[in-house]
Amino acid sequence: YEIEKEYNIKLEKKEKNEKVDAIIFAVAHDEYKKMNIKEIKEMLNEEYPLIFDIKQVIDKKQAEENKINLWRL
Repeated sequence: YEIEKEYNIKLEKKEKNEKVDAIIFAVAHDEYKKMNIKEIKEMLNEEYPLIFDIKQVIDKKQAEENKINLWRL
């Protein structure tokens, strides 16, 4: 992966049902834009679901309706 070469950051695969604390959308790939907000929420921990949306991939209203904390640049 480019991130491993450029920044020396090792990526790890997420287990299918493993929940994460946050998701970072740093690029606006079509694959991400097509994701359903409920599908995304299922990947997040329920206590404080958090998305960092640098490229404004996520619809703000849908995030609010699904009680997802959305941070944007």
